[in-house]
Parts: sequence; C-alpha cells; structure tokens
Amino acid sequence: MLRNVESALKLRIDLVSISTEKNDNPYRIFESLNNTGARLTQGDLLRNYLFMLLPNLGNDAYKTIWLPMQERVGADSLELLAYLDLVLRGYVGVSRGNTYKEQQLRLSTNAKTEADVLENMKTLARRSHYLRRIQEPESESNLELRIALRRLVNWGGETIYPLLMLGFERLDGGSSTVQELIATFRITESYLVRRMLTRRTSAGLNRLFTSIARDAKDSANLAEAVRDILAAPRRRWATDQSLLAAVADLDFYETGKHAQRKHVLQQFEESYRHKEKIDWTGSTLSVEHVLPRTLTAEWIAQLAADCGAEETVDQLHQKLVHKLGNITLTAYNSELSNQSFSEKKQLLGDSKLLMNSSISQCATWGKTQIEERSRNLADLAVKIWPGPEADISVFFG
Repeated sequence: MLRNVESALKLRIDLVSISTEKNDNPYRIFESLNNTGARLTQGDLLRNYLFMLLPNLGNDAYKTIWLPMQERVGADSLELLAYLDLVLRGYVGVSRGNTYKEQQLRLSTNAKTEADVLENMKTLARRSHYLRRIQEPESESNLELRIALRRLVNWGGETIYPLLMLGFERLDGGSSTVQELIATFRITESYLVRRMLTRRTSAGLNRLFTSIARDAKDSANLAEAVRDILAAPRRRWATDQSLLAAVADLDFYETGKHAQRKHVLQQFEESYRHKEKIDWTGSTLSVEHVLPRTLTAEWIAQLAADCGAEETVDQLHQKLVHKLGNITLTAYNSELSNQSFSEKKQLLGDSKLLMNSSISQCATWGKTQIEERSRNLADLAVKIWPGPEADISVFFG
C-alpha cells in the first residue's frame, strides 16, 4: 500500500508554478487553465470570476468582504450561498449545478463597473449572515424564533432554505416582524408535517419553495402570503378531516425520514407541557415499537385473541406493528426489544416521557389499544399543526 502511494506521488503528481508579469490578470489565467484541469466547485469559480472583474479593488475586497464571508459560512457553503442569492433575485428555475454559469451571465450583463461588482459581493456577504443563522439555529438570539427555526430546519433540510432566506432578508430590511417570521415558519412546518402524515411525496417541494421566495417577496405580510400559497388546492395541504383519516391507516414507521418521525414524536411529547424542559439534543432516545417487530410465543397468543374472521396472527401483526399508535420514544430500545408487554410496562412506567406513562397504564397491548392511541395522536396532530382551514391568528399564538 505504501509503495503504491509513493509511486503515485513520484509518477502521477505534477506541481506547476506559474509566474505572472506586472500587467497580467491572474484570474483570467486561472479561468483559462481551469478549462483543461480538474473541475473546481461552483464557489471557487465564482470567487475567481468576481475578482477577475476587480483588478483595482480586488485586494481590499478580499480582505474586508470575501474572506469574512467565507469564514462565516465555510468554504463548502459558498456554492449554496451563491445559489440562494440567485433564487432571491428571482431565478426560480436555476439548478445548483448551473449556479456559476448563471451568476457569470448575470454579472457580465449587469455589473458594468468595479463598483457594481463590489455591490454584488456586498449583497452576497449580507445574505451570508442569513445562511449562517439557518445553518446554526442556536446562533439566533430570539428564543421563540430560534425554536421555530430549529424545528423547521431539522425537518426540511435545504429544500426550505429559499423561504428562510427570504424571511431573514425581510426581517433585516424591516418589511417583516419577528412574530410574522415565526408564524411563517409555523405555517411551513404544519404544511410539511401534514404532507408527511398523509403520505404525500416530497417531489416538487424544491421548486415550490423557490417560487414562494419570488412570489411572496413583496407581499404586505409574509405569513399571510405563504399561508395563501400553501392553501391553494393544488398544493395539497391536508385538511383536518383528511389528516385524521390518513393517520388512522398510516404505517408511521415506514413514512418519511427517521429524523422526521422522531420530530413528530418529540412534538407530541412537548405538547404535554412538561414543567421541566426536555433536552432532546443530549438525550439517547430512539424510536421504539411497543408491539415488537419479531413476535414471541406470548405476543402471538395475545394477538390471536384480536384476530378477526379468516385473519391470521401474521396478517394482524403486519397491519398493526408500524402504526402510529404502536410507536414511541424511549432510551430503553435494547432492553425493550421483543420483551413481553408486562416487562415493557415496567420500563415504560419508569420513563420520564408522558407518552410512555399512558402506555404503561394499559392492562394489555393489542389492536384496541394501538388503534385508540393512533386516534388520540391524530387528534393531537391536528392541534399541534393547524391546517389550511385554521384562522391565521393561531400561527401567531
């Protein structure tokens, strides 16, 4: 192995040093050389192009604008920042892979002077502050806004970044208030969670949120504008009735991503209004099936009593095991495993989570208990994540 590394270093790596004359533009030389070499990131290419357009102001701009911006969000996030900058400028159809080409075309058309280029770089730097707040919700100073932001970022990933960036830009510019932004985030979370609980695919969400960044940009009230867009029939924001019906038959454990399922369960627990704050980030809680995925003789006997006519234990097990009513959070995942319900009751009863306390109070655990708990949690979901028919004031509460 070491000989192969040594051979590669000696025979396959060439180091090239290029000296430039006083009047040469090193950024133009870099641009031409890169066309024949390995592909660089979109951020690398954009940085080079911007400084190619700043022959006189480049050194100062790098020290005072570009370098602080790069340190703020990290070099790996410059491409994402440049992409989001395009989206906020109204480039809805742009793809991440074409970020540099679109920025290059835009700058070549609109930036006629070094002062124009500098203003574009300053805008990018200003928006880097918003991206940092999104990537690091704990850096947000307002507690209520921080909670709403963290919940939404944990759920939606980069898909919702265009809307978040717009929100912070409007807040920074004075056209939105903190409470308006919090309401916007709550509306968006409700839309996304309800989609997941009614098994809507995530297809088209990226384009939806980039279009919202354009269409809601100049609205009088961002929360109202986002609510109206998401409440349009073709957006399929689930109503209370459709949510209740879907959850009753939902294989929750096989729906959405693991982090999203955990988020839903955490919000159920939060809704019980604990007097003591739960440290979700420092906990070792994991998603657990009460009725286990692997049946023991004792569980088989218990399920047999619940079987309907011409229904086997295996069929009933598959019908119930992944239902929302059978899923909880616990730190005792390995201990619970496929233990009997009497053994699980004791561990769940010792849990600090109220959702587990209610399970431990049941005498048995089967079809009746799972279906009842599914209905109860569906009712809770309707309250935690209000739907499109709700008055917008509930999102400001």
